[in-house]
Amino acid sequence: MKLRIVVFTGFLLLLVVAGALALAAEKDQGNSSLAEFSVRNLTCVACVGNIEKALADLPGVGSPQVSLSEGRMRVEYDAAQVNAGNIAEAVSAAGYPTALLGNAGAAMATGASSPGNSPGCACCNRQ
Repeated sequence: MKLRIVVFTGFLLLLVVAGALALAAEKDQGNSSLAEFSVRNLTCVACVGNIEKALADLPGVGSPQVSLSEGRMRVEYDAAQVNAGNIAEAVSAAGYPTALLGNAGAAMATGASSPGNSPGCACCNRQ
């Protein structure tokens, strides 16, 4: 009889732990989103650093993946804490006009309509 109680208790404990781990994993992955943006005025590595600094204070934003050659940025973020518009506004406010790219490739205005030609470096005024 004692063996059954020990086995039953161990089984219950295992179920509780497995359930808690499943909930934690679901919570971590449930709100994760990925957005791609066009970004203007990107000319050097310092520009990338400035964008990283601009996004560092936003809760729920991962490290951006910035392509200088393409004028694009991809950011993974927690949709429960921040939205893509907040990300675009923060980057635009840092001097890099940013537009969220939609699924059809159309830009939604949040500071710029397309990457276009850069007038110069926003961080060091290089042409």
